Amino acid sequence: MLIHRKAAKLILSRNSANMLEFYAIFLCFWQVDFSSFSVHLE
Repeated sequence: MLIHRKAAKLILSRNSANMLEFYAIFLCFWQVDFSSFSVHLE
């Protein structure tokens, strides 16, 4: 049970780190491509 909990916490922290990285990349791309993206929407 303790090992499972440690593994779950490790997976959770690794996933949150990946999510933060993805979110940061997404924000950067969103700021860069917002002008061209808004043109595509119209």
